[in-house]
Amino acid sequence: MNQLNQKEMMRNCPNCGGINIGRLHKNSYFCSDCYVEVAITRKNDIYLHIHSEDGGIIRKIKLE
Repeated sequence: MNQLNQKEMMRNCPNCGGINIGRLHKNSYFCSDCYVEVAITRKNDIYLHIHSEDGGIIRKIKLE
């Protein structure tokens, strides 16, 4: 997946459909509507990282 496809894919949050997506790192985004981190691996797998109130990851979900 090239950079253009990643940007197009991250217009909306895959969890809630919200549009308040910000970029954290090269392949990592954060939705400020549902407070979920979205990570895209080199193999184009998409993971949702659900955070606790103190910032720790409490759940990691792979989207298919």
